[in-house]
Amino acid sequence: KGGKRLFSTEQQKENRRRSSFFWEERNRWFCDIWSDIKGVRQRLNRKEVRERSAAYPCELAYRLICMYSVYGDTVFDPFLGTGTTTLASMIAGRNSIGGEIEGGMQEKIRQELKNVILLGRK
Repeated sequence: KGGKRLFSTEQQKENRRRSSFFWEERNRWFCDIWSDIKGVRQRLNRKEVRERSAAYPCELAYRLICMYSVYGDTVFDPFLGTGTTTLASMIAGRNSIGGEIEGGMQEKIRQELKNVILLGRK
């Protein structure tokens, strides 16, 4: 919220440059239709949890995060769900905070994040 984000110090400018994306990504991301993103299956075991989920591809969150933030920014997700936005934030080099009222999602979120952390250690 607020006015245009300014990058005034040399450190901020360098971080902005490091956070930039390729020209091809820019052309694909800043267009009217994202036909290259496909839906995802909800891999949740409990029906009552599955009914509350609004699963979306990690690529969707990743694009938006990269388009509108820089490395080290914090992404807030008030409807954490299965943790897709947190996962995309980690991949994009951003911090993430989220909230979820459905306790049944906890197991899925922990498993997804554990998988990312294990991949990062290899």
